Amino acid sequence: MAYVLTVLFTILSAYYDASLLKKGKYFKDHTPRAIFRVFVLAAIAFIFNIHVLVTIAIFYLLFDTSLNIFWGKKWNYIGSTSVIDKLKLRIENKIKGFDMLLKITLFIFCIIYL
Repeated sequence: MAYVLTVLFTILSAYYDASLLKKGKYFKDHTPRAIFRVFVLAAIAFIFNIHVLVTIAIFYLLFDTSLNIFWGKKWNYIGSTSVIDKLKLRIENKIKGFDMLLKITLFIFCIIYL
C-alpha cells in the first residue's frame, strides 16, 4: 500500500505542477514544494514502516517524466531554470541517458539495500 500511495502522490504532484506550468505560473523557488513533498513521503514511510529513501527514490524516478507528459513536453525533457536541471543538462550533454540511468540505479539500490 505504501508504494501505491507513493506513486499516486507522485502522479498527483506532477499533474498539479503541470497544470500550473500550463497556465504560465513558473516556480521561482522549489524549496517549499520540496519540503512538503519530503514530509508527505516521510509520513507514508513512517506509517507503513518502510525506509523513507525508498519513497523518495520512487518519487524521483517517476516525477519528472510524469510532469513532462502532463505538461505536454517530451517525456525526457530537462528544463533549464532550476539548479538541478542545469546540472542534469551539463551531464546529459556529455553522457546521453545519464539522468534515467541514475534514477533507475538509485531505485534499485534502495530496494536491494534498504
